[in-house]
Amino acid sequence: MKRTTARCLAAAVLAAAFVLACVSSAAAAPAVNGTFLVPGVETNNKIVAGPDGKMWVATSEEVLRFSPSTPMIQEPKIIAELSPRDIDVAGSLVVVADAGKPRIVTLTTALGFGEKDLPIAIVGASQGVAGSPAGQIAFSDPGAVPEQIGLITPPNPAQTSEQLGDPFGVALGADQAFWFAQFVQGGVTRLTSAGQKTLLTGLPKESPRQIAAGPGNTLWVTLVKAGEEGVARISGLEPPLPPPPPV
Repeated sequence: MKRTTARCLAAAVLAAAFVLACVSSAAAAPAVNGTFLVPGVETNNKIVAGPDGKMWVATSEEVLRFSPSTPMIQEPKIIAELSPRDIDVAGSLVVVADAGKPRIVTLTTALGFGEKDLPIAIVGASQGVAGSPAGQIAFSDPGAVPEQIGLITPPNPAQTSEQLGDPFGVALGADQAFWFAQFVQGGVTRLTSAGQKTLLTGLPKESPRQIAAGPGNTLWVTLVKAGEEGVARISGLEPPLPPPPPV
């Protein structure tokens, strides 16, 4: 009798756990729960979660900031001649790739919206930007002659190197290096925080455009060549080893 009772209890617990899992799964299903008017948003405007807990969108000649709880109320920061192509977070900064002027726009969030914003000069027009938690910024500059990629460690000026082949999107990988989509060569370029470069080929030529870090130490690259549109996965990135424990 005791064994039968124990089995029944175990079965009941398992059944309850299954029902709870199903209910939890159903409750957690994604759903659209609101759309909000944000004047100025266009086709290529990107959005990012800032280090201040707010959302940031770069639009023509201004950057908008709003709270997730009140997205209908936006705080604009006017930036003359801004033509944004990308936006990301670098430490406590929000950084914007500007194709309108030769600059990377940086906005300080820790001390207040737009305080001590610092445009950092580059040579041409950037199409991609990415930041690291430590505050370093990487950018592509296909508008330079010759084409370039670069690193910025604020408040220092940009450090660039020639990178032919229409460098475009850029992302921070799990290995804490920056990776650039190389359109013409059909590959990606790895750039370390110290400025060391490595080219990885194997993608269709005249195809890679945007790049993003994915789960499992991967990178994902969009491919835009006519008839071969798609995405490519790059695996095998090795995260840096954690620092040794204090002695």
